Parts: sequence; structure tokens; C-alpha cells
Amino acid sequence: MIYNAFFGFREEPFGITPNPRFFFLSKGHEDALAHLKFGISENKGFVMITGEIGSGKTTLMKYFIDKLDDKTHTSVILNPKVYPLELLKSINRDFGIKCDGSTYDDLIACLNDFLIDSYSKGQKAVIFIDEAQSMSTESLEFVRLLSNLETNTKKLLHIVLLGQPELRDIIGDQKMKQLDQRISVRYHIGPLKQDEIKRYIQHRMTKAGSIAAFPHTSKSVEMIYRYSRGLPRLINIACDRILLTAYSEGQIKISDKIVKIGLKELGLKDNGVRIYILASLIFLLGMILIYNKKPEFDFESILLKTGPDKAAEKTVKKERFTMDSEGMVMVSDPADAKDASFLTLLNHWGEVNLPLKQGAEEIAKERGYSIYSFDNDWEKLFKLNMPCIIHSKEDSISKWSVLLWIVDRDAVVFEPVRGKMIVPVSYLKNSVSGFVMLWKNKYNNAEKILELQEYLIMEGYFKKPKTGVFGDYTKKTLMKFQKEKRIPASGEFDEETMLVMSKDKFTPEIFPREDKKGRAE
Repeated sequence: MIYNAFFGFREEPFGITPNPRFFFLSKGHEDALAHLKFGISENKGFVMITGEIGSGKTTLMKYFIDKLDDKTHTSVILNPKVYPLELLKSINRDFGIKCDGSTYDDLIACLNDFLIDSYSKGQKAVIFIDEAQSMSTESLEFVRLLSNLETNTKKLLHIVLLGQPELRDIIGDQKMKQLDQRISVRYHIGPLKQDEIKRYIQHRMTKAGSIAAFPHTSKSVEMIYRYSRGLPRLINIACDRILLTAYSEGQIKISDKIVKIGLKELGLKDNGVRIYILASLIFLLGMILIYNKKPEFDFESILLKTGPDKAAEKTVKKERFTMDSEGMVMVSDPADAKDASFLTLLNHWGEVNLPLKQGAEEIAKERGYSIYSFDNDWEKLFKLNMPCIIHSKEDSISKWSVLLWIVDRDAVVFEPVRGKMIVPVSYLKNSVSGFVMLWKNKYNNAEKILELQEYLIMEGYFKKPKTGVFGDYTKKTLMKFQKEKRIPASGEFDEETMLVMSKDKFTPEIFPREDKKGRAE
């Protein structure tokens, strides 16, 4: 760019070509990245990321691919408007698959062999399809069929669909029902908030080698926000024109005037016109009220941009508790969040036909569950390795949600008011005040000491015949077991010890069973 040397840039700071080196991790893009990581790490098969034109989907994809290790094979489809056979050829070519035949069956067989070989080596294969909203129904159905390439327990192929908002409507159509049901991880990237734009601009200028020309004032940022609506590509176009305007006038420092001139050249209109129209409407409404004349049209709908239908929707009574297709219990009133969290956790344990009402703790007890609570002790949480209800406080108000999974450094959390989301574990560590676990107590009976000794015999700790009496030898062997399991070695058959001994292969865990290494340090 002609102004690079003038401002001291090593390269163009606001190019519109997706460049992962300039990737800015806004809150929305951080969440989208976490969804991508979760979908691939958890072998979810399909992931769908949507966003408006210029929201940064392609840059996000390239950034994510750059961070993948050499055990992950990738195929990137940038032009999906092709027939399924051509799409299959492109996928095989990207994966480096050499195939003797050229028919559909030949290519599928070669792809399947490649995937099985990769799986045997502990490798993964991911297909990224950009601008997926442009795909034909035939090609989307072909992609769904590709996801059938799997073992008895694992998906051999991961598919990431990236597209504009209409992709959600396309996938949601009745004809695409089978594909829609396979997309278990989806996220929509929203625009940048106004307070993120200043950091976005500074980030790109720093990457380009200079921040001398950065427009510091809130007025400049507000004008850029009005033009761009928070979309990164439009922010880039705006800043490029502003820098060009400053360069043409020989101004090394960007002023509000320079910003205004640059954006006016791009078509940004002055707020004065909007203010004049709004003031006129308010004046007209005032005159009508003065003369007690009934308005012939709905001024509230005009000023608030809500039509009569939307106004009517506000009066519709919502159900207190609702359950989504995954068994997550949603509420509109945060006061019901604790009950909804208990019901959701019960569903996660496999309980069905749950009554959607208050008093969920009693429902859990009626179904044979014990409740174990402890403070913000993450070491204990990782050791017990079970999903739980998490309690936190925001402005002295209690908040309840469910911790479902932890993958790498991200946690999958369900909040009954807002739904499922992925948040960094580091954030939870600073906000959570306590945990509540549900568990099936196998030792809640009169024969518990006999069963304890039987368990210790099976585990190789107890070397004598079981007696059903809690004597010194039983206490000694129990303490040895507690120490090795990193349970407080009290020598008592306490609640935490019973919980650990009660776990079996049917007990849900927060860390994936096939990956015990990720402990989110």
C-alpha cells in the first residue's frame, strides 16, 4: 500500500484478504474458536460456524488450521459450488490420497482406506468447507454421507461447515433434517462490540509494525462503528480509506476530521439527518397528544422498531421449565436456575421422564442419588472427575449452572437461562464458589462394612477374610487406599471415600474417557 512507508508499516495493516497472522481474538471469536476445538477434540463429527459477510469466519478457520499439529490432516474447500464427484476429488487431493480409479466408488474406497490408516496411527482428518451456504442440496447430502465413514466407536472424519447466516436456514429445512441432527456443535459469530473496535485497530496496526496513526478518540471509534456495524472486513475498509485520506493530506496523526472525511467518501451519512427525523416524529406525536387526537398509526412501533406482532408476543406466557432436544432444562426466571440445573444433571446421568418443576433436589433423592457439595476446590473436582452443578455469585446474586465436560483448557457449561456454552477453565476458576455432585451410593445399607472389605479385597488392599467389623486392620488398609487415591486419609469410611468406591463404568465423567491427559492446568 502506498501509505505504508509514510506511517512506518512493514506491511498492509487493513487488507481484506484473510490473514491468520492478523487474527484478533474478540470475545465472539474466542467462543467460536473454543467451539471448533471442542468439536474436533470430542470427535463430534460435524461443526457449523456461521456469521455475516466479513465477520471473520475464514480468518478464524485459517488461524485454527495454523495451530493444528502434524497429526491432523486437513482439506480446505473454498469453492463448494461443485458436483459431489468434483468435491470428492478435491478432498482426496488435499489429503494427498493417490487413487488408481477415478469413479465415485474408487475414490470413496481410497478415502476410507486413508482414514482407517490415519486412525490406526492416532491421526485425525478434518474437512473445512467455506461458504457452505452456496452448496447444492445434492452436495450437502453427499457431505452427510461422508460422515458415515466411522468405526464402531469413533468418527473417522470431522467436517466443519462455515457460512453466512442463511446456512442455518438451509440446514434447518425439513429436507436437511438428517444433516441437521448430526451437527452437534454450532456457533454464530456476531459483530465486534464498539469497545472492541479500538483494540482491534490497535492490534492490526501493531502487527503491521506501527501504531503512530491510531485514531484515539471515542468519536472516531464511534464513527467507524456506525459505518462498519462491528464487522471486521468493513472496519478494515474504513481504516484503509482513513489512512489513505490522511496520507493524501500529509497528516501523520489521525484526527476526528480525517476520520469523518474518509468515512464520508465511503458513504457514511451524518447523524444529523436521523436526529432531525426522530425530532420531527416526537414533535408530531406531541401535537397529537395536545389536541387529543388518536394517532392513525403506531408511533411506538416506528420509534422502537417493533411491529404490533412483536408487541403482542411480549404478552405470551412462557412455560416455567422447558426441556430441549438434548435434555437440557431451560428457564426464563433465574430464580429457577438451581432446580433446572439439578434436572439437567439428572438427565446427564441418564434419568428419563423427569417432572419439570421445583423441588429438584428431592426428585434426585427419590431416584436414589446422594448429594455431595464442596467449596471451590479444583484439585478435588479433577480427582473425582464427575459432572456437577457449579455455584457462583454475580453482584451478590447466586447463579447456578452445570459443568458437563472439560476438554483441554475449555469447559462445556450449561446455563439454564442462556443455554450451553464453552468458556475457558481459567474464567471458571476465578468465578465459581462451589460444586454440587450427584452420585449413586452403593454403600448406603447395613452391610456397608462387609462390602467395603470386599471392595478392598478386589483392589488388592485387604489380605484377610472379610468380617463385617470395622477394626484396626480395616482402618489401616482403608487409609492406604485413601492415600493412593489422594483422598484425605482419615481412616474413616466417609462420604468422599464412598463416592470414589461407588463409581463404575456407567458413571458420567467430565474428562473424556479416551483422553485422561487433559487436566486443564
